Amino acid sequence: MLTQGGDKDATLKFDAPDFALTTTGKKWDAKLEIGETLDIAAKAATQDGNPIANTSFVWNSKNAAVATVDNGMVEAVTDGSAEITVDVVGRGIQVKFSVTVLSAVKRVVIDSPASGHYITVGGSVELMATAYDAETGGNPVGADVTYTSSDPAVVEIDGSTAKGVGAGSATIKAHAGGKTSKGITINVSPGGVYSHVLVPTVISAANRTFTKTYADTAAANPAPTAPNGNNVVYTVSVYSLKADGTRSDIPVAGLTDGVTVTVQGGAAIGLEGTEVGVVVADGVATITVEAADVQPTEAVNYAGATTGQATIIVAYDGAKSVALAPVIVVKKLEE
Repeated sequence: MLTQGGDKDATLKFDAPDFALTTTGKKWDAKLEIGETLDIAAKAATQDGNPIANTSFVWNSKNAAVATVDNGMVEAVTDGSAEITVDVVGRGIQVKFSVTVLSAVKRVVIDSPASGHYITVGGSVELMATAYDAETGGNPVGADVTYTSSDPAVVEIDGSTAKGVGAGSATIKAHAGGKTSKGITINVSPGGVYSHVLVPTVISAANRTFTKTYADTAAANPAPTAPNGNNVVYTVSVYSLKADGTRSDIPVAGLTDGVTVTVQGGAAIGLEGTEVGVVVADGVATITVEAADVQPTEAVNYAGATTGQATIIVAYDGAKSVALAPVIVVKKLEE
C-alpha cells in the first residue's frame, strides 16, 4: 500500500497475486506544480492486513526529467508525466503509479463564450478557458480549471457548464493554479421575453463630438460643427436570439420600425429626445443627431472645455435596451 502524508484516505492498494492497482483512496492526488514535493510511504502487508516485518523498498522514476523520487519523496521538475515504480526488495514485487506535473500558471483566459452572451432560464452554455505560463503571450499549460459565478441565483456553475436559473446578469471567472481570469458577463433572459438583442456600432469620441465656437461673449448662438456633415450618426443592429441564447448571424430582415430612442442628460446640451431621428431598414437602426438640435446657451467658457453630454438609450420590443456612447458638446472661444 502507498500512502500520501499519512492520510488513510489518500492511498493506493495493490493486491496479490499480480499486484495490480485495486483501490484508489478518495483523497489520492498525484498532481504537482513545478517545484512542489509529495511524500509517499510504502507498506507491505499480508492478505489479512498484518505488516510484513523487515521490508525495504527501492523507488525509481521512469522520467526523472519530469519528476524525481528519493525514498518516497517525489519532486516535480518540469511539466509532463512520470511513472514511479516501487520494488519490494527480495520479493520480486513491483507496483507503479503516475505523477502529473503542471507548469506554474501565470494567467488564465476565458476563451468561450464571449462576454455579453445570452441564455434563457433553463438554458446553458459550455465554458472554455486556457491557462498560460506567462503574464502575456506564453504557452498553454495543463491545469485544472474551475469557474465561479458572481450570482448563482442567476447563473449556476456545474463543472464547466453555466446554467441559467434566474433572469439577470452574472460575472463568470475562471481559476487555475491560484490565478483568476478577467470576468465575462452572461445574461439570462426569462424565456421568450428578450427575443432580440441590440448591438451598437462603436463610434469614437471624435465622431460624436460637436464643437461650438464663440467669437466673444456677445455672440449670438452660432451653429455647432461636427465631423460628419454637421451631424453625429450612430447605428444599432437588431438581431434575433436563437433558442440557445446566441444571436442570429444577420440583423432581422424586413424590420423597419419599433425601435425607439430616448435621451438622458440632454438638457445640458439643449437636446430633446424628440429631436433625435431614427430610421430602421432591415434590422439596422440609424440614429442621427443634427447640429441644429444641439444648442447650449452659455457663451463664455475656457477654450476646449466640455460643456456637457447626453446619452441616447435605444430600445426595441422584446430586446434589452442599450445606452450609446454619449453625444459630447465642446465650447471654445474663437482664436
